[in-house]
Amino acid sequence: QKFVNYIGNYDYYLEKRDELTAVYAPEEKELLSSSAPTEAKNAWISQKEQQAARRKKENDLKKVEERIAVLEERNREIDKEFALPETGTDLPRCQELSREQAEVVEELETLYEQWESLAE
Repeated sequence: QKFVNYIGNYDYYLEKRDELTAVYAPEEKELLSSSAPTEAKNAWISQKEQQAARRKKENDLKKVEERIAVLEERNREIDKEFALPETGTDLPRCQELSREQAEVVEELETLYEQWESLAE
């Protein structure tokens, strides 16, 4: 803002001030409207959000698939251990393997459900 020297009385000052305000008001409105987000910017933001959501879904799907592979391999290892003759005679080991296999199967079921929802 800068000071303007008005030659005249107070009424003259008010009149000129209102004229200047009317002249510069559209410029201020243009500045405000240009700083507001435009449709193109909103579309770009929306597109970026969709891309981020898609990448997150793909990453989650990859992590679930990797975890499923690990658990399926562990389940096969447990089955092989059950087939060993020395495991059949070791009751505490059989109980431990049985408990672990139940946990693995339960987690696998949960992961399969997650995989189905992510794969859609």
